[in-house]
Amino acid sequence: LPKRSLVLVDMGFYSIAFLGAIVRAGHEFLTRMRSNGKPKLLKAFGPNDGLYEICGSASYWRKKDPTVPTRLVVRIVTLERKGYRPLRLVTSLLDPEAYPAEELAELYHDRWHIETFFRELDGAVEFEHWHTATTRGVYVELLFYMIYVTIVRAHMAQAAVRAGLPPGRLSFGRGAEACLRAWHRLAVLPTTAHDAIRCELREHLATLVIDE
Repeated sequence: LPKRSLVLVDMGFYSIAFLGAIVRAGHEFLTRMRSNGKPKLLKAFGPNDGLYEICGSASYWRKKDPTVPTRLVVRIVTLERKGYRPLRLVTSLLDPEAYPAEELAELYHDRWHIETFFRELDGAVEFEHWHTATTRGVYVELLFYMIYVTIVRAHMAQAAVRAGLPPGRLSFGRGAEACLRAWHRLAVLPTTAHDAIRCELREHLATLVIDE
């Protein structure tokens, strides 16, 4: 990672050892605190924002890995939404003026687009049916599918922006089908018709809004 990077950490990897390793490597982190976490308040920036101390077991880490810090000073931002349990975000970005709580919340929410990409990739790839018998072939095929998902998403993002919609509101499954149909037409029709097909595709993709 280029110095200094912000690492968005899945809650499943939350541990003082992992967070400490990120900091020692010269990076920053933003993650979700586990529900059973009991941080110690050091300084309040507001009702839902402040500096805290999180601790690990000194006796455990002394035996397992003495380089792991047993205490870390972090910033915790609590998000509250009606009908949901409060969500606590933990970060090494300690300055509330340089890194407003609202921007941290939006940034962590954007992390879900990464999860969505891999879910869509999982849906596009038949992991039990490969067309190769070599390791290199598997990598080539997987790379192809990643490019395919990325191109579909790029078309959908362009359509969403033109329609004034968040890209996440559009259905990837139906969008992928629409793209494939349009690409098949591009392959058999003269180039003079390509612009019209692309315009038609963008307009159609913008209608594929996920039902709420």
